[in-house]
Amino acid sequence: VITGLVYSNLDFGRLAGANVSASLAATNIVITEFDGQYVLISDAGANITLEVSSDDNAFSTVSVPGITVLAGTSTEVNVPVAANTGHYPGSIVSTPTPGASCLGPGVRVR
Repeated sequence: VITGLVYSNLDFGRLAGANVSASLAATNIVITEFDGQYVLISDAGANITLEVSSDDNAFSTVSVPGITVLAGTSTEVNVPVAANTGHYPGSIVSTPTPGASCLGPGVRVR
């Protein structure tokens, strides 16, 4: 069993919606939570590589090699990830027109 958090390497905020998988695992059962936590149930083994990615390309894919999981134990692996430049889900991006008022017609600021 591998458990841990997926979080931003900039502000340490937990990131939901991560895809977590492991190499060398015949069976992977992964539970990811809205608060960035995950639990990955896989076969025990040495030199397992953990892969963390996002469906919407919000952050860079991260590989964490060299994990050893012993039978009957759990291993904690917290994974910092970097946001992809220019991708900010839910934000609005606009370019103002030079000389245009954002207040609307007839509105004045004193």
